[in-house]
Amino acid sequence: MTKLNVLKRNAIALCALSLAGCISVGPDFEKPEADVLSSWKAHHGPSASVNEVESPRWWQNFNDPVLDDLVNRAYRQNLTLQIAGLRVFEARALLGVAVGSLYPQGQSLRGSTSTVEISRNADPIATLPEGFRDSVENDFDRNALGLDMAWELDFWGRYRRGVESSDALFEARIAGYDDYLVTLIGDVSYAYVLLRTLE
Repeated sequence: MTKLNVLKRNAIALCALSLAGCISVGPDFEKPEADVLSSWKAHHGPSASVNEVESPRWWQNFNDPVLDDLVNRAYRQNLTLQIAGLRVFEARALLGVAVGSLYPQGQSLRGSTSTVEISRNADPIATLPEGFRDSVENDFDRNALGLDMAWELDFWGRYRRGVESSDALFEARIAGYDDYLVTLIGDVSYAYVLLRTLE
């Protein structure tokens, strides 16, 4: 077999391995199509206004310090909202773990140094003539340095799919936190307005 054939085979094997690293198992996520109206029914009604930007602190439009205080206390003390916030932190940490799996999973660096001295009364120094024994160096230094890395290559896209999944979970946890927050503020404001109305 000639060197040219060996080089061709090695090149083909290298290309196949590099292409295999780009393959991901399973279909890519595609957002499902859903029929959504371009505008809502009362879009052109007299009470609707599309030009104003909605305030994220909409309850402050009532100019009621008691309502502001109730919303702030509910925001600080609601356990469900705090759990949702902790789930966001958890999902962000899991995303970091998933991204970390793309890199070497284990690394170790070690080093050692030692000095070895051979006895002048042991072989091979003891068998030398008297004049040579004193001129022979009977000690030497031994130094070693090593680096080990363990890395599982992502040939089939397992780790890349894990990153996609963790990223989606992170975004879902943020949306869940926002959902809890909107529901909490809406419930507190509704209960307060209902109480004032009944008074």
